[in-house]
Amino acid sequence: RQKWIPYIVFSQGLIFAVGSGMTVKFFPLFFKDEVGMSPSQVQIIYCIVPIVMSIASTLCTKLASSGFGRVQAMLLYSVAGVLLLYSMVFFKKYLDVHPVLLVPIYILRTTLMNASYPIQESILMDFVPREERARWKSLDSVASFGWCGSAAFGGWLADKYDYTYTFLITAILQTIGIAVWCLLLPLVPRTEGSRTIEENGDNNNEANTNSETNTNSLVPYNGYSSLAEEEVAEMERSLGVPVSADSDGLTEPLLSSASTRD
Repeated sequence: RQKWIPYIVFSQGLIFAVGSGMTVKFFPLFFKDEVGMSPSQVQIIYCIVPIVMSIASTLCTKLASSGFGRVQAMLLYSVAGVLLLYSMVFFKKYLDVHPVLLVPIYILRTTLMNASYPIQESILMDFVPREERARWKSLDSVASFGWCGSAAFGGWLADKYDYTYTFLITAILQTIGIAVWCLLLPLVPRTEGSRTIEENGDNNNEANTNSETNTNSLVPYNGYSSLAEEEVAEMERSLGVPVSADSDGLTEPLLSSASTRD
């Protein structure tokens, strides 16, 4: 069943990319036009987001490696991020006049939705054969195309309705993406090492077999059954005469009358 993991990860990433592309490019306009923030204030927000994101990403990685699980950690972050986006939709009137609350919600929402990306990549790389990793990585361009293409649709929705309506569509799509991500819960173990226990066992057996083969190959069979016989053969080659070995392993030449010299 684990062969389906790359397809699930890619599908979830594509759904998230399409949903995010509808709104990400319009948040600056939302803050400027509907919240009434100045361009410099908007840029301050986007200076803070990467800093908070790096901290959240580190915490997410530690949470996943602590035994909580990579799928579970990303699920927690994603659910929290989508809930914050829903709050921006349903409490819009109140938050628009209280940017001191809206801005932290947006920063936290953006951070949570992006901080778990390294975990997603690690799952994809762990369950994709080495020779197929380049192909799966190249599919990121498909997700990027979906992200850019959905921006045009998001702009049309924002013109026809408003930014909040676009945010709602994004939240719905990301909710669907979370449902797809839940399919990984029974497939990806909480502990990274446990995934390869069976594989490691097979590799160890193969390694032991290779080790035995290599050990045997270090002593090639040359027709002699003991070290003494090998020594006898060496002496025969050097002396040019037959040599016998006694019971103590000592050797002496067997000189026949024909080979005896005056």
